[in-house]
Amino acid sequence: MKDGRPLVSGEGFSFYDSKSRVLSISPVDRRDTGEILCNVSNDFSFDTANCRLKVYYGPDKPTIIQRPIGAELEESVTLSCSADSLPKATFFWTFKHMKMYGPLHYIHEMEEMHLGSYTCTAQNAVTGLETSALHTLRDSSTPIIGSMSMMVCTVLTLMELILV
Repeated sequence: MKDGRPLVSGEGFSFYDSKSRVLSISPVDRRDTGEILCNVSNDFSFDTANCRLKVYYGPDKPTIIQRPIGAELEESVTLSCSADSLPKATFFWTFKHMKMYGPLHYIHEMEEMHLGSYTCTAQNAVTGLETSALHTLRDSSTPIIGSMSMMVCTVLTLMELILV
């Protein structure tokens, strides 16, 4: 049994030996992590052996969340990074050739020098893998040049076409 449910041969699980004493899992997947129970019995007794199976994986591609989303200069900003991994991933941030450790990067008062591209890297010490994600920190009070005038022009053009 796995996690309280009977294992069925053919769903990635195979049983070998004439009395089904050997369990084979192939291919192994992260979802195979869990408690495996083996019930043993004869005409006189019954016993259960259990083991905890851990399938190490990851890290998956990191997810970066900025709070607040629409941050302006002189406001505080927090960037948080997470990635699914077993064991849990460790994180570091890279910004303008500087390295900061941990899943959170906090800016007490955002200034022009804080704006730009931040890279969060997740590492798994057991699998030896690492993966990164990029986030661009912008001042939300700065308008994107040309977009508003272009939108007004487009709306006026559409209105003229409808009226004609």
